[in-house]
Amino acid sequence: MSIRTTSRLLSKVVLFGGAGAAAALAAYIHSTGHADPPKNLPKLSDEVPSRKVQMSALAGSSSARPFDILVIGGGATGAGVALDAATRGLHVAMVERDDFSCGTSSRSTKLIHGGVRYLEKAFLRRDLAQLRLVNEALAERGTLIRNAPHLVWPLPTLTPCYHWWEVPYYWAGLKAYDLIAGKKVLYMSRVVTAAEASGMVPTLSHKTRDGRTLKAGVLYYDGQMDDARLNLALATTAARAGAVVLNHASVSGLKTDPIGRVEGAVVTDELTGKKVDVRAKVVVNATGAYCDSIRRMADPNTPLAVLASSGSHVVLPDFYLGAASGSTSGAGAGTASGSGGGGGNVGLLIPKTADGRVMFMLPWLGRVVAGTTDSPSDVVDVPVPTEKEVQFIVDTLSNYLDVEVRKDDVLSVWGGLRPLLRKGLKSKTPTQEEGKPEGGEAAAGKAEAVKTEGGQQTEGTKADTSNVVREHTVMVEGGTLVTVTGGKWTTYRSMAEDTVNTAIRVGNLTAPITTNPSTPSASTSSSSTLALPPSVTEHLPLTGAAGFSPALFSQLAQNANVLRVAPDRRILPYRLDSAVVYHLVRSYGSNASKVKEIATTELLAERLAPGFPDIEAEVVFAARNEFCETAADFLCRRSRIAFLDADAAIHALPRVIKLLAKEHGWDSKREKQELEAGAKSVNQFRAMSLAPSAQ
Repeated sequence: MSIRTTSRLLSKVVLFGGAGAAAALAAYIHSTGHADPPKNLPKLSDEVPSRKVQMSALAGSSSARPFDILVIGGGATGAGVALDAATRGLHVAMVERDDFSCGTSSRSTKLIHGGVRYLEKAFLRRDLAQLRLVNEALAERGTLIRNAPHLVWPLPTLTPCYHWWEVPYYWAGLKAYDLIAGKKVLYMSRVVTAAEASGMVPTLSHKTRDGRTLKAGVLYYDGQMDDARLNLALATTAARAGAVVLNHASVSGLKTDPIGRVEGAVVTDELTGKKVDVRAKVVVNATGAYCDSIRRMADPNTPLAVLASSGSHVVLPDFYLGAASGSTSGAGAGTASGSGGGGGNVGLLIPKTADGRVMFMLPWLGRVVAGTTDSPSDVVDVPVPTEKEVQFIVDTLSNYLDVEVRKDDVLSVWGGLRPLLRKGLKSKTPTQEEGKPEGGEAAAGKAEAVKTEGGQQTEGTKADTSNVVREHTVMVEGGTLVTVTGGKWTTYRSMAEDTVNTAIRVGNLTAPITTNPSTPSASTSSSSTLALPPSVTEHLPLTGAAGFSPALFSQLAQNANVLRVAPDRRILPYRLDSAVVYHLVRSYGSNASKVKEIATTELLAERLAPGFPDIEAEVVFAARNEFCETAADFLCRRSRIAFLDADAAIHALPRVIKLLAKEHGWDSKREKQELEAGAKSVNQFRAMSLAPSAQ
């Protein structure tokens, strides 16, 4: 290596380590000043209202009795807005055209993280916007692990070093990452030897194809999640707080008054075809990458706000991280002590791919998720990974593993759209001269102050998206149409808080004294009102979190006796195995016992697919408690079978349909429709469905 090259590399270490540590220390001091938990969290209902009740409440709005807020979009941000608003005492409704998290929110890399790559860019480019994002995201990571410990867990991740200079470089950067997290740090990062690295990831190559040898590694910790079930927990918690929550309900148009102010939307129940006019004082557009289609319902000439980026992922068998089949729990295995765990329980971060990005290879629910790509994309309903993208992932992994990654081993593929902000986009907020009250919400000012920087794209063109800052913005258009877009999964809660603060201000919203958060039909016409409280979601346990503890698995496993129907139709005693019990606890938290009760009393303890811990009772529980209306709802988002193995999902499909048919009263015609629609949805995850690469 030349002296000039060595000097340049050392300067990077100094910059990332010295300046990074100083900046991180300042962020650490700032991040330790979190607000104390509110003394009185709102009381939530124990039950989730049925779809029939929710549809009746949605249709009950009128100009004289509107909702305070109508949220369009049931992804992480939309569900977060509904939850934030409902727990402040507002009368809120949320509609989603398909299913909760059916888009980007279920197609993530499954990480709740600050973003190591963003931190590196913040220091190397002296980019305060990137640093702010990392600081905010790391604080939110700690909040999520506390509020949904069954769905978000710490994950040890190894960064291999094939040059000696990389050891201090990545160590300094990841130590800065720890410092920024402050009191919410998970476990401290540390340097490991090459031998230790091989023990953590047994398939890790000691020598890359270009001749580099493994020198050491840096182990750090981030959060991992079951994204679709976390999104569902937000929606069901919002419903328990009094929000009217409805999936499979699309918006075909906005309602406006004579001067053009948005005052509601036309909503269609996609399951029945029934249309209703929903009136609201404020409409929140939380449709992510699709937000411009809603904005143009209010103004067809409004400039586009979103720059779409696609991220593709592949799912591989667990042995690619050195785990034997069934040896990994898929959620937090080996992380309790902070030691890093054994083979199969540690993720791999490839810090620089051939195109200068990072790639993750992570254990997840008993399989291995690898990705992601970052490519400009059109806004489409279902983004399909291309052959080129999948080949790029396979080739990158093969360069770092002692086993060749074969495309034939790919179990499932998927892509998601990131809603990135176009350069120069600024928050649009009403002025006092326009007839809107100034309000006193400090956080509304915060929303207005969000700055957007990064790559630039003009309408109808594509540009590089890898350098666009993952910040969010809140815009007000059409008088009372509030759009929130940009951001990332990890920061959904702070995005929702900003959005609700803005909605309160532009809609001049107040809470009636009689508001009861457990009653969806609470009156909003009372003449006596109270100022709305600040957000309480930072300290609000999500569905399944109350009563959850790490010991819950052992407690439930001790009492895992159920009944099952033998092939000869005899009813016999049966004991759920540990893998099934662990899966139930990690998926449902403190509600796992309710699923087990259904398995026992209704003889529904059979597994839905070979090699998967999902059982029949979960389908029934989802239909009764989780707004599961279609077979695809279950296979893709209540269970994660389709994301993990498309063939296994096809195997489970007929039994899932029979169970849902009994719960929802479907006839044979509907069952046939579900079989066709379910197969179509699942087949999108098959590797053979890959889109051809652009020429």
